[in-house]
Amino acid sequence: MTRHPFVIVMLALVGFAGACAGVGDVQSNAADDTAAATSGTTAPATTEPTTTAPTTTEATTTTTAPTTTAPPTTIDPLVVMVESMTIEEKVGQMFMPLFGGTQAGDPADPNTPAGFVAAYHLGGVIYLGPNITGADQTRAFSADLQAAGPEGIGLLIAVDQEGGRVARVSDGVTAMPSARTLAGEGEAAVEAASQQSAIELSAQGINFVLAPVADLTDSNAGVIGNRSYSADPAVASTMVSAAVRGLQGNGVGAVVKHWPGHGDTTIDSHLSLPTIDVSEEVWRARERVPFAAAVDQQVAGVMIGHLAFPALDPSGEPATVSSVLIDELLRGDLGFEGIVITDALDMGAVSGQDRAELAVRSVEAGVDILLAPPDLLAARAGVLDAVSSGRISEERIDESVLRILREKERLGLLG
Repeated sequence: MTRHPFVIVMLALVGFAGACAGVGDVQSNAADDTAAATSGTTAPATTEPTTTAPTTTEATTTTTAPTTTAPPTTIDPLVVMVESMTIEEKVGQMFMPLFGGTQAGDPADPNTPAGFVAAYHLGGVIYLGPNITGADQTRAFSADLQAAGPEGIGLLIAVDQEGGRVARVSDGVTAMPSARTLAGEGEAAVEAASQQSAIELSAQGINFVLAPVADLTDSNAGVIGNRSYSADPAVASTMVSAAVRGLQGNGVGAVVKHWPGHGDTTIDSHLSLPTIDVSEEVWRARERVPFAAAVDQQVAGVMIGHLAFPALDPSGEPATVSSVLIDELLRGDLGFEGIVITDALDMGAVSGQDRAELAVRSVEAGVDILLAPPDLLAARAGVLDAVSSGRISEERIDESVLRILREKERLGLLG
């Protein structure tokens, strides 16, 4: 993602609700009371026998109707939390802006990062290199931003920290080699490096890492290059799985990228829109495989690349706004239930689109978090207007917010 000036971008938090019925046992009791039939014979009073007809008491059966205990009701507290939010609070959870500077500032001042977080109920922020000058500064920045966030709902604080040439944090962390180099050392090395990164980044208040890269290439050229573990889908799958385990087992959420697979293209989506020219058959046998492995590991997030993939979506639209690539293939075909996040919305591949409309179309396609919009206020207003007009239902917003809150709960950010 490109560096971005102080993004005054604000948004709103979450709200929706519901209750899920649990299953209870049904108990029944039946009692049967039966009076036995009796008969008697009297002795003759005269020489001729006299017989008295036996008296018979008819058996009666009393049946008690089974009693049914109503099943207990289980209420999902996260659904209740969503239900309690305003639409502005809900929409705020779906934005992850980029701020300028290295300090949070006064949360009462809307011109500071902390003030934006507070005013627009933001769900998260992303750091780039200029936001970070040292471990102590980053730790304080993170803590102050968290203090400014919505009550009871912590922020996702994200960073690109892949290792190699993509590492935003350098102080207080171990310098990790590129994905390609780590893959050469084996699965255990990848997992150990990811564990170490998670522990060190967590100490600076970072809880959402935009890694690992699941793209396939053995080239060192282009925007991906040695950020890819391998061109072999089996090797890449093994390494991606190890990286996800290492990160998520140690306090951070992992975000695998760049769906549906950046591949060998040499076009940099920071500058213009790459087109992936492979068939669906090839994609299923190759590019899809490492993402499926990450989903099997219950990866927290999947980042959508600003990529056109005509074999999968003939419209030629960027995956960012493609319901085919997100709702149908990522959610439906791959079965992903976590957070879908865009790549940075200030990148050249999508710069020609209206800023508000880009945000709205991304949400319509199935995106949960809008990353680094170039004009947060315009994007936020666009989404709120779309809900107000009925173009996007509030239920659709609730779906995204609930996914975000589930991950925040896993990371210990609620309460």
